[in-house]
Amino acid sequence: ETDAQGRVLRFLDNGKIMHGSQFRGPAMARIPTAYYGFESGGGITLLIHPLRIQAKPVRVGVIGLGAGTLAAYCKPGDAFRFYEINPDVVRVAKEYFTYLKDCPGLVEVVTGDARIALEEELMAGGGNRFDILIVDAFTDDAIPAHLLTREAFALWRAHLAGSAAILAVHISNNHLDLAPLVAMLARDAAWNAVLVDTSGNPEEAGTRSQWMLISPDPIVFESPAIRRYAKRQRSGDQDIRLWTDEYSSIFQVLRNIWF
Repeated sequence: ETDAQGRVLRFLDNGKIMHGSQFRGPAMARIPTAYYGFESGGGITLLIHPLRIQAKPVRVGVIGLGAGTLAAYCKPGDAFRFYEINPDVVRVAKEYFTYLKDCPGLVEVVTGDARIALEEELMAGGGNRFDILIVDAFTDDAIPAHLLTREAFALWRAHLAGSAAILAVHISNNHLDLAPLVAMLARDAAWNAVLVDTSGNPEEAGTRSQWMLISPDPIVFESPAIRRYAKRQRSGDQDIRLWTDEYSSIFQVLRNIWF
C-alpha cells in the first residue's frame, strides 16, 4: 500500500488488527513504523535505556514478534530474543519483512507460548538478564490474560537485570483500558510505572500507541525523552481487582463505549 506521501509500505494484518509495517526499499527499510516509532513507548525505551546512553550493548527480550519491527533498534553487540506463539507469524516476518535479517546484532526467535518458554528457561539456567523486556501481545480484543497476572509479572522480573531494567508493556487497544491494571501490577511489585501515549509521526508512518513503562528505579524515568511524553501512573483503580493465575476478568478493563 502507499501512504499519504506516496511511499510504499508492506503491512502485516490479521483481520482488522495491524501488527506491523515496513517501508519498501533499502533507504527507509530500517525505520520503525506503526506502534513502534521513535516517539512510542517501545521506541523511547530502546533509545534511552542507561546502557544506550553509555553506548553499551543491550539484551532485549520481546514477547510478540509481529513483523519484527522492534529489531530496527538493534545495534552491533545487541542481543534481541523474540518469543512468538504463532509459527505462521515467524514465517511471514522472515519471508516478507527484513527487520530481523537487517539487525547487526544477535537475533533469536523462540516459537511457542512465551510464558512457558520463559518459565522453562528460568528453571534450566536462571534468568536471561534482559536489560529490557517488551510485552507486545495485547493489540487484539482476545488478550492473553495469563501474561497480565501477578505470577506472570514475577516471571518477567526474574528475567530482568539490575535496578535500571525496564519492562515495557504495549497496551494499545480500542476496546480495553489496560493501564490501571498494569499500574496495579507494577505497584504490587513495588516498581514505578509511567504511561506513554503518543500519536505517532506520520513522516515515519507512525500510528497512535499506548505503552506502560515499568522499572524498579524511578531515576530511569527522568530522561528528557520520557519526561516529555510520559505521565506518572497512579497506583491503579481501586475498583480493579489484581489479576492472578486464579482470577482475571475482562469486564474490569472494558472501555466505556456507547453505540
